[in-house]
Amino acid sequence: MNILLLSNSVPAEQSLLVQMNTLGHEVFCSQEILKRLSLQISYKDILPFFDAIVFSESVSNRTIRQVIGNLPTLNFYMFRRTDLVDAGEKVVEKIQTKDGLFTVPVVHLPLNPRLEVLRDLLNDAEHQINETRNEVSDQAFPYKFFSNKERDVLNILSDSIGEAVHRETICEHVWGDDCASKSQLIQLSSIVKRIKYKLEEHGLHNYNIQTVWGKGYKLVKSV
Repeated sequence: MNILLLSNSVPAEQSLLVQMNTLGHEVFCSQEILKRLSLQISYKDILPFFDAIVFSESVSNRTIRQVIGNLPTLNFYMFRRTDLVDAGEKVVEKIQTKDGLFTVPVVHLPLNPRLEVLRDLLNDAEHQINETRNEVSDQAFPYKFFSNKERDVLNILSDSIGEAVHRETICEHVWGDDCASKSQLIQLSSIVKRIKYKLEEHGLHNYNIQTVWGKGYKLVKSV
């Protein structure tokens, strides 16, 4: 498993780094990435390399919420180093992102874990990550690169691939309202733009979202 350890003091994390390396995991510890993510500076070319993110005890709760809210996707297994609660306990953080309010589970990791405790926690994380990957392995898109709202839109369009789906219909599915509001239609336009960018960015050139004037959007696949 590839792990990103975010800390305000890289030297203080050496013991944990050694333990994780001993258990066979690749770990990269960075203060700079922490700082930039908290300021909404993207590391889109680096982040997809990692499966899990560990927040050090040196990182404040406020900064953690800022970083999670600025991540390009929430598909990371997340740990928080702390001795305030039992090891392995999950705390649900409410994170406000540009796509709405999300609940994100963060697993607590002891400050000085015994090797066997750390092994079990990381094995559980790896198992859940692999299960998630297996669930989407037959789907057309690498969903880890897309936000929840972007996935919802992709799912609706892929269910009717090659056919136009009305913007109002998409909004009703994504936001669960009976009637699409002007704000939702504007948000939908922004979401579609981001999806188009990510399809191009990640080499999915055989998929394209087309605007059908007077109707909505359609997903087309080239052979």
